Amino acid sequence: MSQLTHLVRGNTWSASKFQSLFGVAQYPHGDTTDALFSRLDPEELQATVTGMVETLIRIKGLYPYRLLDQYFLIAIDGTGRLVYSEQHCPPCLTRTHQGQTLYYPPVLEAKLVTPNGFALSR
Repeated sequence: MSQLTHLVRGNTWSASKFQSLFGVAQYPHGDTTDALFSRLDPEELQATVTGMVETLIRIKGLYPYRLLDQYFLIAIDGTGRLVYSEQHCPPCLTRTHQGQTLYYPPVLEAKLVTPNGFALSR
């Protein structure tokens, strides 16, 4: 198994995308990127994401994913991706199973549906 495959845990699609975007030979482990992003100001990170989407719109980079060459198909899902054993925030939802209560902040996600899966994610 190559070092790159080990670092992305077999996710060659993510590795190739990362390599082509940043022109590097290796893809960082998820813990490394998490440590980096946790130090960023959320407003700066959101500005970066917004700028990337604005660029995609300006260069018509999303056009190949239109349905019937006219519509964008968007999947919207309410999800509880993050789970905590203690209340994380005031609006946390709860789920109790076998006497154990888990807390999860409500999240609403919207993704552009493409032939190969979902192209965009929050």
